Amino acid sequence: MNRVTVLCLFSGPWEAPKEKPIQQIYFVDPSHPEELFRLLREIPQDLLIIQSPQVRLFPHALVRFTETPGALVFSDYEEDGHHRALVEDIWDITERFKLGPVFLLRRKALEAVGGVRPYRYAWLYDVRLRFQEQDLPVVHIPEPLYRVTRKEDPHQRYTFSDSFEYLFYGKAAEREYERVFKEMLRRRGALLDGTYDPLPDPQTYPVTVSVVIPVRNRQDFIGEALESVLRQTFQDFEVVVVDAGSTDQTPEIVRQFQRKDPRVRLVTKPPGNIAEAINVGIRNARGKYIAQLDSDDFYEPDTLEHMVQAMERNPDAGLAISYYRIVDPQGRPVPLDPVTHLEFDRNNILRVDGAGALRFFRKRVFEILGPFSEQAFGDYGEDYDMVLRISEHFRVIRVHKVLYNYRRHPGSTDAMREYRLKALQKTRIRLLALARRQMLNRTRQMASGLPAP
Repeated sequence: MNRVTVLCLFSGPWEAPKEKPIQQIYFVDPSHPEELFRLLREIPQDLLIIQSPQVRLFPHALVRFTETPGALVFSDYEEDGHHRALVEDIWDITERFKLGPVFLLRRKALEAVGGVRPYRYAWLYDVRLRFQEQDLPVVHIPEPLYRVTRKEDPHQRYTFSDSFEYLFYGKAAEREYERVFKEMLRRRGALLDGTYDPLPDPQTYPVTVSVVIPVRNRQDFIGEALESVLRQTFQDFEVVVVDAGSTDQTPEIVRQFQRKDPRVRLVTKPPGNIAEAINVGIRNARGKYIAQLDSDDFYEPDTLEHMVQAMERNPDAGLAISYYRIVDPQGRPVPLDPVTHLEFDRNNILRVDGAGALRFFRKRVFEILGPFSEQAFGDYGEDYDMVLRISEHFRVIRVHKVLYNYRRHPGSTDAMREYRLKALQKTRIRLLALARRQMLNRTRQMASGLPAP
């Protein structure tokens, strides 16, 4: 039976099990990371890391951890009487991979990647990425091996999924995670420089903006979405509503708007995925720009004015993105700051889960890059995939104003999706983007006369 040293990342106390595998227990104050890094360097045994004093290991948990092979071993756990099943997403390249508050690090694996680098917040993220690069296995034990008694913040759970926890980082933590991520991209040949493709657009368009709204059964919200477009300070637009088989009053509500304003157009299609509906809208759009609007969200009165101005000032930009506000089911702002995604750049977007809203596209980019992915990401992640594809070739600019209202409600498409499936889909999107960026860098290097890496 392997011996293990327990490293508690808190000042104590903790109810330790009386099992033979424990060599020694250390308590480390998280506010003194230099002590943590010293112990991670000097302790010769494998390390069981415990990040909360509210952890109680089940009998034989230490045996299961120590006898399970792997560079990094983690397990499910119990919380509030429920089995918390973690996502076995070992190829996740973000720091939000959930290990839980207890995991085991193998000493030999740490030595194989050169040890722990002294990042106060991102040391484990850096280690896990380097484990990936050397094919050192991260192993999930799909059974609860401990209990956690802490409570989650219900307000945060309501307003954001776990995917967006990076929005609450402090500046120092965000800088570290971003640095570790970009170092990984550089090692893997996927870091993009400031080279962009040209974006000629010789066409003339009958209207400046096409607002595309995919919808299905949103009779409670579609009217407010349409009203927010029609009251814009910028009026050279059309609205293309794509109804994908609604069985409620949604189509009739849209027709009422049509009768009042011929700029509103209703296109119907059979039920399908979101990407299909968006692509139908784009194919029917006549505008120079495509403005995204979900059927349960709404614009600010000057949204289109600011977005058009930004794109006209930047003719080489393929996409402009504003800030957004989160609102409750009644459309009232929740007590959180607007979401700005100031961490955005064409490389860091591959780490975070979103770029923001409103997304305001130059229609020409779809003619060059193709439509939203209907087969691979039709029901989730189609927008994130498209932002990544655009950022690989064209400039993405930011409009530093709150111009979009994102409604959180129990029936929203995002709220109804399982976190595990969303996480796995985002990882798949990122890995495909990583491969494209590696190929793009090799192609650009060869075109410049330099040998491919």
